Amino acid sequence: MPHILLVEDDEDDVYLFKKAFATLKQNCQISDLSDGCTFVEYGLKCQKNPELLPDIILLDLNMPKLDGRQALEKIRTLALFQTTPIIIYTTSESPDDIELCYALGAASFITKPYAFEKLVSILTKIMDYWFNVVNLPAKRITL
Repeated sequence: MPHILLVEDDEDDVYLFKKAFATLKQNCQISDLSDGCTFVEYGLKCQKNPELLPDIILLDLNMPKLDGRQALEKIRTLALFQTTPIIIYTTSESPDDIELCYALGAASFITKPYAFEKLVSILTKIMDYWFNVVNLPAKRITL
C-alpha cells in the first residue's frame, strides 16, 4: 500500500487534503506532520526503521520552527531520503522559491489550488504519475 506523507502546519489544509484524497478511493496510507522540525525528526527515525519511509512526500514551505526550504535541505542530507520524491505543495508561486526548491532536490513544485475540485484533480494526477507511470526506488535498509 503506498504511503504518502503530508508535511503541513495548516489544519484546514490537512483536512481538505485528506477529504480530497478520500474521494479518490485509493488504497493508501496518509500520514501528516505539522512542521519542518518534526519532519526532520521523522526522517531520522526512518533511517533507523526504513519501513516507516513514505513513498512520496508533500511538503509545505511556510511552516513554524523550520520552514519547508530548510527542512528540504536537511532531509536531503539523510541517505534514505536522497531519492525519495519530495513534492513541494505550497501557496507560493515565487520564482525564487521554485528555483531554490528544485536546487535543493524537490521532485515537483505544486501551488495549492483554491478549489476543492482542483485539489482532487491534482491528487489524481499525483497518484497516477507517481504510482502508475514512474518507477520509484525500493525502500532501502541501511545499517
